Amino acid sequence: MQLDQIKKGLFGYKKTSVYEYISYIENEFATKMAEKVSENQRAEEQYRARIADLEAKLQSAQEQLEKHKAAQMTIASTMMEATRSAEAVRQEAQAKAKKEREEWEAELSAKYMELEQYSGKIKALHDVFEEMVSGMNRQVQDFARQVETVEATGPRRNMGLFERKDEAEE
Repeated sequence: MQLDQIKKGLFGYKKTSVYEYISYIENEFATKMAEKVSENQRAEEQYRARIADLEAKLQSAQEQLEKHKAAQMTIASTMMEATRSAEAVRQEAQAKAKKEREEWEAELSAKYMELEQYSGKIKALHDVFEEMVSGMNRQVQDFARQVETVEATGPRRNMGLFERKDEAEE
C-alpha cells in the first residue's frame, strides 16, 4: 500500500484507511525486521562458526609452536652438550697427545743417550783394534826384519835336515 492509496474524507484522511496503512507498514516492518533478525542470526552463526574455526586453528598453531619451542630447546641443549663434549674430547686428545709426545721424546732422548754410549764404546773398540792392528803390523815388520836378518846371515843350503820330503817320494 502506498501513501496515495489512503482514502481521504471530508476533514482529512479516513481513520480506517490510516489504521490499515499503519497496520500494513507495521506488517512490512515486522517482516523486514524478522528477515533482518534471521539474517543477523545466520551471520552470527557463521561468525561464531568462523570464530570457533579460528580458535581451533589458533589452538593448533599454539600447540605446534609449543612443540617447535620444545624441539628447538632440545636441539639447543643437544648442541650445547655436543659442543661441551667435543671440547672435552679435544682437550683429552690434546692432553693424551702431549703425554705421548713427552713419553716419545723421553724415550728418544734415552735411545739417543744409549746410541751415544754405544758410539763411545765403538770408538774405544776402534781405537783398541787400531792399536792392536798397528802393534801387529809392528810385530810383523819386526818378524819380517828378523827373517831377513836370519836369511841374510844364515847358511843357504844347510837346512836339509829341516826340509820336508814329499810323502810321494818316500
